[in-house]
Amino acid sequence: MRLNLPGASHPFLRRPAFSIQSVTSAEEAELAVLGTVPPKRRYSTSLIDVGSNKTNGGYFMDASQSFDAVYFPGWHQEFCIDGKK
Repeated sequence: MRLNLPGASHPFLRRPAFSIQSVTSAEEAELAVLGTVPPKRRYSTSLIDVGSNKTNGGYFMDASQSFDAVYFPGWHQEFCIDGKK
């Protein structure tokens, strides 16, 4: 299906001023911790994000900023019985 939008041929619409960058599961987990855990709790907290296709998370070991990520691709599907959770 093609949409006919007025002004869709404008150069600004054809060339956006941003780019989309993909991240790995480890980077996603680290960004989640940095974005949700307060700095004073960062080295005593772990975060697990249970998603529909994967489960990832991790924790910071110490003030050296060393992040240890965990990743479980599709592990929760093992706990389904006859397609029901």
